[in-house]
Amino acid sequence: IVVQVADFDELMLVHSIAQSRDIEAHLIIDSGATEFGGEPTVTAVAIGPDDSEVLDPLFGDLKLY
Repeated sequence: IVVQVADFDELMLVHSIAQSRDIEAHLIIDSGATEFGGEPTVTAVAIGPDDSEVLDPLFGDLKLY
């Protein structure tokens, strides 16, 4: 499932929340080879896998992409 956040700060908050709850979470860093002027840039966070009972209360209000 892919959801979206409003900005970089919210992306980092989602990552922080997952980590604080011991949920597997990894920042995805684009190498910048084709976008972002050659600068590596955090573009996403991968969370889980985990049960919906764990993830939905934390992230269930995020808008589907």
